[in-house]
Amino acid sequence: MSTLDILLRRVLGAERVLRECRNCGTTVAEDQSECGECGAEEVATYRLT
Repeated sequence: MSTLDILLRRVLGAERVLRECRNCGTTVAEDQSECGECGAEEVATYRLT
């Protein structure tokens, strides 16, 4: 487990979902289907547990 994972667990609790644009790396809100920064439709979803 990485240091970032440990810190996120301590700060945020049990689980967090991170969605980011595969093109530019911008964080994408859960209710968005495309990146607001570059318009790309490919969004990666990461579940941090």
